[in-house]
Amino acid sequence: MVCMVRTNVLLLTDHWEETERGTHLHFIGRSPDVGSVELVFTNEDFLFFVESSAHVPELNVRYKRKPLSHKTFNHVAVDALIFKSYKDFKRAERILTDVGVQCYESDILPTRRFLMERFIYGEVAVHGILEHGRMINPKIKAFETDYKDLSVVSFDVEMSVKTGLLYSIAVYGTYQNSTSSVVFMNADKESSDSYISCTNEKDVLEQFIKWINTYDPDILIGWNVIGFDLTYLSNKCHALQIPFRIGRCMDEPHFFQPGSSKRCHLKGRVIIDGPTALRSSFYQFEEYSLDFVANKLLGEGKLIKKSDQSKIEEIDRLYTHNKEALAEYNLKDCRLVTDIFSKTGLLELSITRSRISGMLLPDIGKSSASFDHFLLPLIHRKGFVAINRNDVQKDTYNTGGYVFDPVIGIHEHVFYLDFRSLYPSIIQTFKIDPYSHLMSYKYPLETPNGKLFSRTHHFLPKLILELLEKRAKAKDHGNTYLSQSIKILMNSFYGVMGSDVSRFFHPDLPDAITGTAKFILERTKAFLQTKGYKTLYGDTDSIFVQSHREVADWKVEADQLVGSINQFWEETIEREFQLTSYLQIEFENYFVKVLFPKARNGEGGAKKR
Repeated sequence: MVCMVRTNVLLLTDHWEETERGTHLHFIGRSPDVGSVELVFTNEDFLFFVESSAHVPELNVRYKRKPLSHKTFNHVAVDALIFKSYKDFKRAERILTDVGVQCYESDILPTRRFLMERFIYGEVAVHGILEHGRMINPKIKAFETDYKDLSVVSFDVEMSVKTGLLYSIAVYGTYQNSTSSVVFMNADKESSDSYISCTNEKDVLEQFIKWINTYDPDILIGWNVIGFDLTYLSNKCHALQIPFRIGRCMDEPHFFQPGSSKRCHLKGRVIIDGPTALRSSFYQFEEYSLDFVANKLLGEGKLIKKSDQSKIEEIDRLYTHNKEALAEYNLKDCRLVTDIFSKTGLLELSITRSRISGMLLPDIGKSSASFDHFLLPLIHRKGFVAINRNDVQKDTYNTGGYVFDPVIGIHEHVFYLDFRSLYPSIIQTFKIDPYSHLMSYKYPLETPNGKLFSRTHHFLPKLILELLEKRAKAKDHGNTYLSQSIKILMNSFYGVMGSDVSRFFHPDLPDAITGTAKFILERTKAFLQTKGYKTLYGDTDSIFVQSHREVADWKVEADQLVGSINQFWEETIEREFQLTSYLQIEFENYFVKVLFPKARNGEGGAKKR
């Protein structure tokens, strides 16, 4: 079927392919109107930058060199090297690096540059010809809705730990208000109400693969789904010479390990692991086993309560003597994972984080790439290009939050006060961002610890203001996912600017933030002292203050105390720096008694306790 369509698409995954005519960019997503859709772009150029004075040797690839008005952060003029093939792009980069020519922004993936330069954040409006679920070179622009109606499949594998024999695979699919589930059992008898009987391992795998491609889920979820289930199934398929084609482009999972955790890419489907998603969403548990987390969140757990060797033996026994019970156990694990995702809103939070950060769902935890996505297009439009991340001068930097010693002992009637989003509000107040630092010679301002920035040339303070306004509206409307996503994003800004894996790293950036935070805590403590208050402890963005009055009056006093501190900072920032203060302290708690113990080494009070 061929037709002209206008629709919006929530982007799920991206990839690119080399062809005889150049490199094609692919984006696969979900549309509320046409379902799964693939957007293909065939006419894109790929570029990086070199200094205008650089000698470029013979590259043996097709390219053109174009002089630009852009400069590096050191104000050195640059040219663009432009390619039709990303393969040629990477070959040229290798040759130039080998001969000592510095390449700028050659580490940005082509699909990511395509989206960021169009200011696209996870969702697009498209107009073009749709043919067999694919649109070639459609018109595209940034778009934003709250669409999140994706199809999800939870799956789980049971196998013999001793022999590696595949016992069964359970799947539990959800889409809109409907569910679909089945267990594929490696069994030597007819199917039952509990499972579909498969003649051998190969039959189990082939029926599972067929079911996945028929159900066509957007999201695959599980518990340790990459480290165990997908890895095991991929290895088993390879051993039995079965193509493990479960991607939307009939591709097999691609495993890679960029750091400590194993990852997996699958075209058109997003893979989300339960424990990893919980940790990245700041859920904390004593342990992250499925049984433990399910009991904590759902009040129910796995059907087999045994652990370690006893659990392994019980699974083996059920496979031999009671395959119906094994199927029930297998499917229950899938449902528990689905219910955990539903209870915590992990999927909704992930989609919202994608829309806020600009990262597609598989990459939402990449805070440095997200920072690039926001800042690089704006930097380009101001005439600058950035260095590659690997070319950042590596400096050891981690000052951490400022903490002053607690007053040891038991204290009565204590207020716990907290500066709301202190680091983002410092960035907002003192105009701290890489571009502002770069342009500090224009209308300069000096932070309390002597770092220079521009009063007028900056991007991050405006973004934070917009995010805070969005977060306030999200809270008013009960949108916890948006509120949490904005909080995660804003809290990442300091970490990115203070990390030498970021192309925008400069030690003045984190120094300015932590130094100003120290100034704020110390001046707040001094101000309270003039009012007759005793500050018992301070840590990063919070302070403990001893009340003047009896417990019956604490609410009134807390309101007055918060108001006086905020007024003090509003007047101080205006008087000493001629800036508007975005600092805002809030009441967090009141304690009838507080204990600050001694440090274990006997020297002073124990911090963070």
